[in-house]
Amino acid sequence: MLGADAIVKCLEEEGVTTVFGYPGVAICPFYNSILESDIRTILIRTEQNAAHAASGVSRITGRPGVCAVTSGPGATNVITGIATAFADSIPLICITGQVNSELLGSDVFQEADITGAVESFVKYSYLVKNVNDIPRVFKEAFHIANTGRRGPVLIDVPIDIQNAPITKFKYPESVSLRTYKPTVKGNAVQIKKVVRELEKAKRPLICAGGGVLLSEAEGELRRFAEAHNIPVVSTMMGIGAMPTDHPLYFRMVGNNGKAYANRAMNESDLLIMVGARVADRAVNQPDMITRNKVLVHIDVDPAEIGKNAGPTIPLVGDAKHIFEDLEKEEFTCNCQEWLDTLREYRKAMASKRKPDPAYVDPAKFIMRLTERMQEDAIYVADVGGISVAFLAYTYGLNGLRLPSGKPYAANVFNTDYYTTLSSPDYETLEADLAAARALDADLIAVMIHWGLEYHTKQNRYQEELARFLVEQGADLVLGGHPHVLQPYDTITATGPDGQERQGFVIYSLGNFISNQNFSDNHQKDLATKTTVILDLELTKDPDGNTSLTDVRYTPYYMVHRNGKPVGDRRYLVNVSQAIAEYEAGESQIIDKNAYKQLQEAQALCRQILGEEGDLPSES
Repeated sequence: MLGADAIVKCLEEEGVTTVFGYPGVAICPFYNSILESDIRTILIRTEQNAAHAASGVSRITGRPGVCAVTSGPGATNVITGIATAFADSIPLICITGQVNSELLGSDVFQEADITGAVESFVKYSYLVKNVNDIPRVFKEAFHIANTGRRGPVLIDVPIDIQNAPITKFKYPESVSLRTYKPTVKGNAVQIKKVVRELEKAKRPLICAGGGVLLSEAEGELRRFAEAHNIPVVSTMMGIGAMPTDHPLYFRMVGNNGKAYANRAMNESDLLIMVGARVADRAVNQPDMITRNKVLVHIDVDPAEIGKNAGPTIPLVGDAKHIFEDLEKEEFTCNCQEWLDTLREYRKAMASKRKPDPAYVDPAKFIMRLTERMQEDAIYVADVGGISVAFLAYTYGLNGLRLPSGKPYAANVFNTDYYTTLSSPDYETLEADLAAARALDADLIAVMIHWGLEYHTKQNRYQEELARFLVEQGADLVLGGHPHVLQPYDTITATGPDGQERQGFVIYSLGNFISNQNFSDNHQKDLATKTTVILDLELTKDPDGNTSLTDVRYTPYYMVHRNGKPVGDRRYLVNVSQAIAEYEAGESQIIDKNAYKQLQEAQALCRQILGEEGDLPSES
């Protein structure tokens, strides 16, 4: 058995089923060995995504995710993913290849001191110098990553160690680290102090952080809050610790939280922070949560307690164990008047949104989406405004773990595609689709905005891009521009595996709907600014071929003026320009039927807008 075989055996002993990574020379012995095991390897398209993907699996399953990359640039590329896992306390095992042991420190090709580079944001890192240490190192790494305050551990393995024979493989049954003894049980004296403060408090409040979810203490938190009628708020990482519609839950605090949640924090006389860092996004003025109140800070990591706000009662320990101990204590907490006040705040300070009626309201969209999603659905939002919207308006989420532990992938990629197939979006889509395909996603849908400039080009570009997307694994391609030769098509393409597959492509949702057997009124809706609820029933056979089974369509006007739909002037500009191009013989993508439809749409839109005469001069 070689060192590489021993690494794979260690992963099997830990129950690892999936490894995300990108091979290179320095990690090739490991990849050669893992191909002989039942562990699934997923080839990602950049090393950074390996760490993020492994982190995602860990967030869903609660077990350490594993990624494996090569030395030098491969290793440095995973730093962002490791830092993210460290900040969010996500258990992660990152295996990096390294140059030969005797060459370490000589600045040879693709050598990088990765253990030194990640020192500030890993729980621990190893540089393996003896092949016989591999079983011990991996047992310790998994133990460190998944106990105490969880986090990433990096294991750097030189290529000669991977190729060296191991004399005897025996995976340790237990771990004993003299300098690593995380505190799990809370101090009994401190717990008694918390109980005494709860008995005196008139306005107690629990703020649940991500540590509640990581310790799987959701049930204990809810029972404790319900038993004593104590209101609860949460940080961003703590969303899911309480059901969103629970009467004791007052939503998220912080910059992007609810105003009434922040007011509850400020006015409480006893604040219990559990598994939270007191970071700036949740508490941008830490002195506010120590003013005129008793602050209890519970965290498994003693370094977090008092780092940003000095607590009255520090309590080190795992949230699950501490709530179990608190449940055993007998005390009364009279705070009904406080609850009534908070409910009045929630009613009076509810968000009074005034969305632009010319556009789809993202808040309403997200709320309707959550109504349709299953209870065990996983929401993935990119950073930025969309994440804020999801956090503010999703509801009914009771945590982000699937009961079965099986990761499902819902892959929807959004991109703008304009002139040529050499744009960066082409490469991004290829990488994203390859990753989704490797995950055996049940359905891969791609939403494309073809772009106005793009539509002045020949129709073959649309077909070329659509065929590429189907080749790369897309089951459904959705486009949204009216000026196309054909509204939809079923494309057969040869995938990267050499197998033929089918995908259903809608080049224009509007024209696609127009070609269905809907009423004339529904077809005329396309000329106005509307939201369309379109249910597509798709069938996917065992060979991965996707076909359309049924279509159901409901128009919903988002814009009204005196009870009538309001036209979109920009739409009128585009339609008028397309008609002018056709009449001048300059259009290659509009046929007679499309021309007739555009004329009808132009007439209706002008009637609604009161526009007459020549083409409008501005969009």
